[in-house]
Amino acid sequence: MNANPISLAKQSTNPDNDPNTATAKELFERGRKAEHGMLPGASIQDAAKYYRKAALLGYAPAQNAIGFCHVTGQGVKQSDSIAAAWFKSAADQGFEPALINYGALCLDGKGVEHDIEKGKDCLCLAILSASQHSDSSNWMEDELFTWIEPMVNP
Repeated sequence: MNANPISLAKQSTNPDNDPNTATAKELFERGRKAEHGMLPGASIQDAAKYYRKAALLGYAPAQNAIGFCHVTGQGVKQSDSIAAAWFKSAADQGFEPALINYGALCLDGKGVEHDIEKGKDCLCLAILSASQHSDSSNWMEDELFTWIEPMVNP
């Protein structure tokens, strides 16, 4: 009996069938499901493992997610410095949430050297990037402006 090649292709990249051959995006999505209780039997530690695997493959949303896990200590050891490294990796790819997270750590001096200029630069880049998207990013611009405006106009 001949197998459907499309079904075989889907099975080979489906993380439910083999997490070792899943794409970074699939691993990230599996982590999200685990984190939100939509993956039977999975824990926050499982979510962090999937995020880390996807992050190591260079997937910016996963790098941001595993960074957040390290900031909060959910599923992994709490470490601002490890979080900062992951946020920076995602921020270097222009991922807006990571620019915000890394910028906040720079402003607070948590996990990285206290650097107001670098923090402001990250937040400004996030605003600039968000402004190039649809109107759905206005909330981000407004939120970030409330952080940056007092620094620019003390």
